[in-house]
Amino acid sequence: MPDRFSNLDEARRWWDAVQHWTLQFPRAVVAPIATSLSTSSPATDGDTVVFLGSRVIPGLEDMQRAHLGTLEQWSAAFWLVFSAAEANKAADPLPYHQAVSILLQYILSLVCVRSVCFGDSAALQEMTAAFRDIVRLAEIMVSNQPKGPGSAKVFTMDNGPTLALFVAATKCTDLGVRADAVALLNRFPRRDAFWDTMAVMNLATSTVNPACDQN
Repeated sequence: MPDRFSNLDEARRWWDAVQHWTLQFPRAVVAPIATSLSTSSPATDGDTVVFLGSRVIPGLEDMQRAHLGTLEQWSAAFWLVFSAAEANKAADPLPYHQAVSILLQYILSLVCVRSVCFGDSAALQEMTAAFRDIVRLAEIMVSNQPKGPGSAKVFTMDNGPTLALFVAATKCTDLGVRADAVALLNRFPRRDAFWDTMAVMNLATSTVNPACDQN
């Protein structure tokens, strides 16, 4: 990976590769932890998914470190491209909106890996700023994408901002951030691939995160 991307297209190509590789992390983590939880007694005395994962997945910390390193390397190469698009957004908004979309996907992946697929409550408590960024970037996207002709909803073929907002609405430990995410899902009805805002909003408002209740 280059130290600096020359343009947005190069950043997108590299992000596609990084995102594809990063998807191996949840595939390696979720199933073994779920199997262990279903066949053993519930964790006690502050035992977290990170600790449990370390027991059932050899080399989890090394795997997490490698994925975080790759994500951070991509971010460092992307930042100047994003800054240039942001500086020129008044004259040419499309590249900026594309850069916002990529950045949103990056932050969501970063939160996923750092929190071991959203299972490490301590890590989630430390990532409120990242969740705020998710909501902020998602609002830029939904506020600027026009509705389809004759339809009350926007339809896209990828995850768009809906998945990221759903994660913020259900996993963030800050109730205000969660409320902001739900409000965006409600204000801007859309369907991104399988993710429908009305459906995920209902799930988000009915899901209680114990970590939030403790704040």
